[in-house]
Amino acid sequence: MKTIQKSGRPTEEEIDRIAELLKTKNYNSTQIAQLVGRGRNSIMGLVWRIPRLKAIGLPKGPTTRKLPTVKKTKSVKLVKKEKPAPVVIENRPPLLSELKPFHCRFPLWNHNEKPTMDRMLFCGEPRVDNTAYCKAHGKLCLTASIKKTQTNYAYPAKHSVT
Repeated sequence: MKTIQKSGRPTEEEIDRIAELLKTKNYNSTQIAQLVGRGRNSIMGLVWRIPRLKAIGLPKGPTTRKLPTVKKTKSVKLVKKEKPAPVVIENRPPLLSELKPFHCRFPLWNHNEKPTMDRMLFCGEPRVDNTAYCKAHGKLCLTASIKKTQTNYAYPAKHSVT
């Protein structure tokens, strides 16, 4: 049978009773709640909010969980890695400002990032006929565009190609 718990502000008699039970240190918050007729959280809230009860405090029970033990391991010496020597490129690819009309315009940077002006390098090999690329990069771009057209991409109705 479930007991009816009191709610609302506690009376002075209830506060005195809670203070007596807290002073004995024999009861935890659940047991005090059952004796007084209130909920466990109500008792904990009263102890927290009423200075007279807060001064007494709730009894500290034994902890049921075990703290993890730390295993001692052998110490390991960390070896510093030597930085590799910087690679010196004698024939550096040209920057955009250094390109001549006959240079290949194929970009040499990761296309997922926006390069800074000093990292915006281009192929610079002699370009073929009326294209913007050298023979190797022209073939690379041509195969990429052919693959795109051969994928049979179905356009949505509002973007239909006529």
